[in-house]
Amino acid sequence: MKRCWGKVLEVLEEAEALKAGQVGNLIKLPNPKESHDQEKGYAAKLLWDADFICAESAGDGINTGLKLKGLTWAGHDLLDRLRGNRTS
Repeated sequence: MKRCWGKVLEVLEEAEALKAGQVGNLIKLPNPKESHDQEKGYAAKLLWDADFICAESAGDGINTGLKLKGLTWAGHDLLDRLRGNRTS
């Protein structure tokens, strides 16, 4: 599966919008047996594996995914770069 920068940005912005202590909705991880948004789940998994987002693994065995909890420092930096910000 290819990395989609639009979905990466979507996941980062969703994580940024969370208030302290808030947990986001389940983002389903890619599953070849389902037709949900595979690209968003793939982007979320890549970002989590690379420590750009804080998330918790969740699911019931059928709907496996991640629940966003926020951004890491590196995640904020990546989001700034994707938005074209040059702040320090």
